[in-house]
Amino acid sequence: MPDNGKGKRIAIDLMIGTAIGAAAGSVLGVIFAPQPGQKTRQQVGSWLKARRRSSAVLLNRLNAQAKEKKEQIAAVWQAGRQAYTQTAR
Repeated sequence: MPDNGKGKRIAIDLMIGTAIGAAAGSVLGVIFAPQPGQKTRQQVGSWLKARRRSSAVLLNRLNAQAKEKKEQIAAVWQAGRQAYTQTAR
């Protein structure tokens, strides 16, 4: 069955449509932008700094909990060891 160039034409139409869509999206983005780029970058930067601080707080809390659990496990391990040693005698 001959293709008659239909596949090639579909690919070209797809590329043209993609280019037109990208251009239209860029123009509309510039026209309808709610605020200047510098202000948006400042807001994103502030948001990231706040997330970094909250992540640090969470990480510190998790480290403290992990240390506490480690101490609990060590105490239980030691108690089990002592119980075994006393039973084995």
